[in-house]
Amino acid sequence: MNNSALSCHRKMHSAGKYYMCRLCDEGFDQIHVLRQHSVCHADPVTGTYACPWCHKTFDMYGTARRHARAFHSQTHSCPDCGKTFPRPDKLKLHRLRHSTHREFMCENCGRQFKRKVSSALRFFTR
Repeated sequence: MNNSALSCHRKMHSAGKYYMCRLCDEGFDQIHVLRQHSVCHADPVTGTYACPWCHKTFDMYGTARRHARAFHSQTHSCPDCGKTFPRPDKLKLHRLRHSTHREFMCENCGRQFKRKVSSALRFFTR
C-alpha cells in the first residue's frame, strides 16, 4: 500500500468528514460516497443540478459545486473595502488594487507593474 492509499484508508477509521457537498453542506469520509450522494441533487426529469441559493441550473454536479463555492461561500473579506472572496489567493490578488507598490519591472522599457505576468513583461514594448 503506498502513502496515498494508506492516507485514504486511515480516513475511513476517523470521525472526520473530509469531503463536503457544497450544495447541502453534508460531510462524507470517502470521496466515492460523496459522488453517490451527488445524484440526490439532480432533478429527476431534466438531470440538471440547481444551486440551492440562486437556483441557477447546471448540467453537471461538479459545475454546480464549483459555482456554489465561488459565489456562495465567500469567507475571506478585504479589510480595505469589505469585498468578500471564496479563497485567500483571490483576496490577495484583489488587495493589489488598493496598493501603490509596484515591484515588477519590464526589462524593455522600465514600466512597473503590481503583478508579475511574465509573458506580458517579456513582450510589452512602448
